[in-house]
Amino acid sequence: MKLYHSYRLVFFFIYAVVSTVYGQISISPKGGNHYGLREVNIDYPSDYKAYYTLDGSTPNKRSTSVPGKIELGGNTVLRFLFIDKEGKQFEQTHSYIVEKKHTLPIVSIAGNPAYFFDSLEGMFEMGCCADTVSPYFGANFWKKKERAVNFEFFENAPKNKDANVNQIVGIKIFGGFSKAMPQKSLAIHARNKYGSNKLKYAFFPQLPFKKYKSLILRNGGNDMEGSHIRDVLATQLMKGTGLFYQEYRPVIVYINGKYWGKYNLREKINEHFIKAHTGYHKDSLVIMRHNADKQYGSPSDYRKFISKLANLDMTIKENVDYVASKMDIRNYFLYNIAQIYTGNGDAGGNIRYYKHVSDTAKWRWIFYDLDATFNINGNKEVLKNSLVDFTALKNEAWPNPPWSTLIIRKLLENDSLRYVYINDFCFYLSTIFEPKTTTAIFNDLISPLEPEIDFHLQRWGISRKKYNQHLSYISSFLLNRPKVILMHLQNRFDLPATSLITVNYQEEFGTVYINDKKVKSGFNGIFFQGIPFHCLAEPNFDYEFAGWGHSKEIIPEIYQMISSNQYTISPIFRERRKSPFAFKIRITEIDSYQDKNKHGDWIELFNRTEQPIDISNWILKDNNDKHSFTFPAPTIIAPKGFLIVAQDSAAFLKYFKNPQSDVIGSFGFGLEANKDKIRLYDAQLRKVDEVNLHKIVSKDLSDTLSISLKDIHLLKYDIDNWLVESTSAGKQGDFSKNHELESRKKQQRMLLLFYSGILSTILFLFFFSFFLSSFLSFFLF
Repeated sequence: MKLYHSYRLVFFFIYAVVSTVYGQISISPKGGNHYGLREVNIDYPSDYKAYYTLDGSTPNKRSTSVPGKIELGGNTVLRFLFIDKEGKQFEQTHSYIVEKKHTLPIVSIAGNPAYFFDSLEGMFEMGCCADTVSPYFGANFWKKKERAVNFEFFENAPKNKDANVNQIVGIKIFGGFSKAMPQKSLAIHARNKYGSNKLKYAFFPQLPFKKYKSLILRNGGNDMEGSHIRDVLATQLMKGTGLFYQEYRPVIVYINGKYWGKYNLREKINEHFIKAHTGYHKDSLVIMRHNADKQYGSPSDYRKFISKLANLDMTIKENVDYVASKMDIRNYFLYNIAQIYTGNGDAGGNIRYYKHVSDTAKWRWIFYDLDATFNINGNKEVLKNSLVDFTALKNEAWPNPPWSTLIIRKLLENDSLRYVYINDFCFYLSTIFEPKTTTAIFNDLISPLEPEIDFHLQRWGISRKKYNQHLSYISSFLLNRPKVILMHLQNRFDLPATSLITVNYQEEFGTVYINDKKVKSGFNGIFFQGIPFHCLAEPNFDYEFAGWGHSKEIIPEIYQMISSNQYTISPIFRERRKSPFAFKIRITEIDSYQDKNKHGDWIELFNRTEQPIDISNWILKDNNDKHSFTFPAPTIIAPKGFLIVAQDSAAFLKYFKNPQSDVIGSFGFGLEANKDKIRLYDAQLRKVDEVNLHKIVSKDLSDTLSISLKDIHLLKYDIDNWLVESTSAGKQGDFSKNHELESRKKQQRMLLLFYSGILSTILFLFFFSFFLSSFLSFFLF
């Protein structure tokens, strides 16, 4: 503990010193996209010395002294060196992008100009010993040398003009043959030797990560002079499928204040990427590439597996089971299908796969480097039979050597796996590769680029006509590729006619799976007749399967061959019957906003009847069907008795001393105060009671409040029957007690009025009859 406090004191001392120093230095405005800005004001203590550079180089004592004001003649990188009276040095870098008003985020890279442009050492230059033909092996850009530069990232949003990241990083040229392109891809690395081993920013808002070890500024690969979007489009189509791909964000890059065009900011595939997406510790994973080549970790497991696979008879079930234990077959099918659909002309050379080191972990694949796709060489490539290229044995060194197709060829030797592969292909052609879907994603990707793309094209000498032509190539590919591949599937596997499968059902009642793939109501897919077809109807927890609208089958799972041109799937779901215990056992109080360090959440149940009720094996759930608590045996609620079900029963009993009811638990999962639905079921899974918190609680509760049932005797579900009040664990709440007392008084008043009414009626009838008889007697006698 003393050591901990010592570290804290050191930290706060350093923080105070740095804050004091930087608090005395004022640079206004800070770097950013300041269109039309003409000057920057610098204020620093008079006993400081200050120097700056304008060309990206690191300033030193021989650099120009800093005046109070620096005029900008255009886009400018100001790199400052401040030296205090004690000789301590502090550096700052600020990039001012003033010549264009950009709509995309900006990356500004500042470094010694020689790092980039020196004829002998510059990373963008040929150097002394390059080949004279592309891809110019031996050129400087083929060297792996890393340079230290300053990296700034600007969101460029109106409310956020300052740099979101500003730090020293390592930079090097990235890629394969695309290094020969005029615009080079760049790898960005955060390392301790540069000051920080992380880039601490959420560069991709669609991901939950806020720290990155490495990033890629990709030039579009072989598509650099085409659409600049093919690789991005291919990977974005995989969103939500479970296949790993690099996330994307378009950015504008400046190098030493010079406009360097539009880049595709991507995640970098390495051990840090796998760790972020899987949670695996980097020392517990293996990454392989190409033909059983090691990227990270030990390659022995994969090499043994692939060597054994080559000699397996895949018609034998034990061999299939072995393969399924070593690799995620459906993941590999999707990977292969995606490569075929996109018509990737460089798939054989760009293969990466990974696994956890445990014996039970399976190999999975990563979809990346997809620039040689989508009609990159013209409209005729849509007709390319990639299915044969990627699934047949070919004695060629490139692009599809035998080793690159070994896995799929072995899997397709098995009839059952071949049927799964064909059905999976048909499913994806009808969903993620369906023309309306792919075209919409494509348009969503290119639309934000429109205000920027002409600057980029002019920078790299690409005509707008050529760019538009490539966009047209892609659009044509997206429109026609699915029907072309259906034809290739039919020919490759000698398949009969196709069938249009339609699915209609009530999604709020259940879910339908076709060949293990979830489909929405209204699904229309083209599948092949004669291929075994699997359909599963899975009711939601509160519902049950009641049959099929298209057949007399009453089981929720169908295995059959489709033999007609059209086939409709219409499962029927119905709500489960209510429990006979409904309104006998009630949820009467819910505490869902408690400090988890004190006593956690809890739920109160009440037995309204005059008899004890055994709730053993009953089930309590929240919104998430995976969250479930089963009441142990025996659990009995006494007549007119309460029972507390606690998230943490020990913590509850420690906090609430001597509760007036029994307490059981722990149900483990927490409750969301404004969102959850609390559900109670009997042992036969029939609903007893439920409470929708999001319909009751409109704002966060405090730590001393809960929601309670006003009238515990009301025999109907009513949202208005709940209120927020002080917690009353294990006993009737004050409002409910007062409400019940008022109800009794009201009943007594009603009875009094009733009997008074009867008495009044009797007296009225007596006097009326007396008066009537007297009146008649007078006139008659």
